Amino acid sequence: WGGTTQQQRIAECASNGIPVDLIGDPECAAKVQEKLEGFVKASLAGLKNEYMMRGFAPKAGASKVDMLASLREVLVWEAIPASKLRSVCSGSGLPCGEEESHQTLIQRLAQASWDLRGIPVARLPSLTVAHGILGQMEANETKAISDLIAQCRRRGLPLEPDPDKQTLVHRLRDAVVWEQLSTEELVKECKMRGVSVDDCCAAPSDSGPFLKERRMFSAGPVSLGAGGVGSHKHLVQLLISSAEVDMVEARGIPAWFWKGHRKEAEEIFQWIQECEKMADAPLKDEYEKLGYSGFPGMSRGHFLNCLTCSFVWHTCSPDELKKECASRKMADTCSATTLTSEDRRREVIDQLLVALVYDFYEAAGIPARRMEISDAANVHVKCEELDQRSAEDLTDELAKLAGCERKDLVEKCKVREASVRHLKQVLIWQAMPWDELQKECRSAGAPCHDWDWESDLARNLLRQALSLKPAAAAAEAGKGE
Repeated sequence: WGGTTQQQRIAECASNGIPVDLIGDPECAAKVQEKLEGFVKASLAGLKNEYMMRGFAPKAGASKVDMLASLREVLVWEAIPASKLRSVCSGSGLPCGEEESHQTLIQRLAQASWDLRGIPVARLPSLTVAHGILGQMEANETKAISDLIAQCRRRGLPLEPDPDKQTLVHRLRDAVVWEQLSTEELVKECKMRGVSVDDCCAAPSDSGPFLKERRMFSAGPVSLGAGGVGSHKHLVQLLISSAEVDMVEARGIPAWFWKGHRKEAEEIFQWIQECEKMADAPLKDEYEKLGYSGFPGMSRGHFLNCLTCSFVWHTCSPDELKKECASRKMADTCSATTLTSEDRRREVIDQLLVALVYDFYEAAGIPARRMEISDAANVHVKCEELDQRSAEDLTDELAKLAGCERKDLVEKCKVREASVRHLKQVLIWQAMPWDELQKECRSAGAPCHDWDWESDLARNLLRQALSLKPAAAAAEAGKGE
């Protein structure tokens, strides 16, 4: 300890973010502090190298301060006992068995740092290979986008009409990872990405998925050369082709559509990229130019999805449009023979777009198909407004709607979220037609009669949800008092 007392040393460790209590041994904590002090004067490159030599991958864009913090964290992990390291793993959402060693747990934390960079270190031949991939990735992050596009072309990787830099960096990283994986790991990768292993082992044909002929924005031709079907090279090329499918489908364009309507699909892709750059108001204007009105609460992403689907559906053949209806459980909406006129096609497309709006509200927890679409839109807006109100105001309204005293809800709505949840459900019930409310009451076991108004049924459902006596029974109890 030199001339410093143990208590002073512990205080110094604590001031530098070293948890002595977690480590459990002041002497071990002091050693962590000494190691950390040795890193202070190191360069950023030196700190990254030290971190990587310990098996970890630096975070993207890490500064010297960030690297010192990351090294301190790893030094602490190396110093604490396995029992406490398990808690660290568990807190990070990582699996950890009671019998696993300290070294295994450190390796698991290290692997998680590589996963964050998109590099599956555990599946690569060695840590050295992982270091090389990370080095290429970081070098690419400093290059001009024109250089990255040129690299993608050389590798035959897909390219958007207007790619962004980070997307290209990640795409090049994935390609390098695939080249370094073993054939066995490539087969696993194909399965994870939905590329059938049977397709991987079959010879290319016009009907096979993910073939060169189906590549819409291919940066360059791909040739098997001497690799052979089912070889390492063949599997890599199949994964590259599947990446193009992912690229197109990420913009909402189905794979079947870009296969059958390549030229139109490319035009839609380019147009959607332009739409993504628009502010919210111009984006909504583009949607309304098609003759459609936006509904309250519709998100930016939903407008983009509706635009994409509209472009796709207007290009579809009658048979393709029929399949789209069937895939959305709207088979009765159309048949191929009824789609020969443009007016009828427009009518069917309008119904498909309305179905997307229903999907949007149902994803937000509103059973939109059990009410009018305009009512679902109003519910969505009112639900968002609830989030802006105070807890007291919410509880008061809940008591009024349930026909009870505020004190009756103190225990049932201790937290604000409970009041919000109940009020959102009330808004949904109030928007439902009478027959749907009757079904809801019967399902929940709430009182319902043919003479009840919608407001009565909604109140009965609320009292049932709050475990309050039915309104009639509560009224009789009140008379007795």
